[in-house]
Amino acid sequence: MKAKQLGILIVVGALAAAAGLFMHQRNQEKSFATQTELGQKLYPDFPVNEIRKIHVRSGDKEVILAKADDVWRVNTSHAYYADFKKIADFLKKLPELKALQVIDIDPADYGRLALDKSDADEDAGTVVEFVGASDKVIGSIVLGKNHMKQGGGNSPYGGGGWPDGRYILEPSSGIAALVSETFSAITVDSANWIDKTFFKAGKLKRGTLETGDSVDWTVQRADESDALTLADLQPGEVLESSKISGVDGALNYPNFSKIADPESSDASLGLDAPRIYTAEMFDGMSISLQIGTKTGDNTYPVRATFAFTEPKAPVAPEDESDEDRTTREAEFTTKVAETRQKVNEYNDTFTGWTYLMSTYSIDKLLIDRAAFIKKSEDSGDADKTSAETSMPGPLGPITTLPRIDLPVSETPPAKAEGSTTVPPPVTVPATAGDTDNGDTEE
Repeated sequence: MKAKQLGILIVVGALAAAAGLFMHQRNQEKSFATQTELGQKLYPDFPVNEIRKIHVRSGDKEVILAKADDVWRVNTSHAYYADFKKIADFLKKLPELKALQVIDIDPADYGRLALDKSDADEDAGTVVEFVGASDKVIGSIVLGKNHMKQGGGNSPYGGGGWPDGRYILEPSSGIAALVSETFSAITVDSANWIDKTFFKAGKLKRGTLETGDSVDWTVQRADESDALTLADLQPGEVLESSKISGVDGALNYPNFSKIADPESSDASLGLDAPRIYTAEMFDGMSISLQIGTKTGDNTYPVRATFAFTEPKAPVAPEDESDEDRTTREAEFTTKVAETRQKVNEYNDTFTGWTYLMSTYSIDKLLIDRAAFIKKSEDSGDADKTSAETSMPGPLGPITTLPRIDLPVSETPPAKAEGSTTVPPPVTVPATAGDTDNGDTEE
């Protein structure tokens, strides 16, 4: 072998060895980096207690949550109370968030996992920024696509699978990772963030619907164990049980979907001439609902106010011991105090807002008095009787015999002692279609 060829071979071998060493070192570094990142917390020093605002945006939609006087509000929903439990749950998860898998992805490809922060990008993710004092951003996260676990043939979710994690981007470090949390509650729908806690009604004692200066109807019961009934139920009227029970339970689980814009005029909401439903409870609380006009999304604008009238103390049972009397009076006093406090809290929390309440509850209240009464079935019975008299029989059509008016004398003839008056035979005129077949009965 010539010296020149030998030299070339030596150079080629050296280059191959160097390339191999380089790749080995690179793989080791990458493997080491992956091992140190996998399973480690992505936000280990997250300053939860310093957060004053949370901005959630995706595309051109945005939600702003702000904390003032220790109360979280949804600034993009007329500064109504925010669902603190949802916010606290989100903030509690971030410091514990761990990477199940670190994604080696070029920033130019972020759109593939919906991790792009650009508002104009249709593949943009949900960007969440955490703001501290002086409106300084102290942390952020980009929520991308869900990771789907594929379901088998016997899966209750079908073959399409279900979310079991989510791709996220930690912008300050540039780490893209797959985490086990789906963060399904983090959306850019302001209504999703408002606190849906609402008032709770007790046992209905009396309910009244008014339109203007007129009372449409009143329902009532004297005792909690009594059935609810119309206050002016007339003799012969029978209650439609479904309607009366609908009123009875209408405010058992009241709910609302949104808050109406405080800048909306009363006329635009139908609250310039509202219908008013007042519910009085056995515990002394009363609820007054001003109900506006049904909206296009099948809700009613409703305003609520609350009042308290101390109920009468229960009648003491006969032969009640001093100990039992003391216990009963203490329980009554406690219950009165709790109800009074609840009414004050309800007024502080709910009065002044206009709620868009579902038709499910309100439609049960906006009915006429006539709807409480079962419809008469007399006309149906009359029709049935009429139909039966015209049905064909085995010997031909059954017809109604004409009425025979017998002459009645003013003074009945004298009757001999011990005799029996027998009326003369009555000849029934033949009706059309009757024929004599010549048969006689023996």
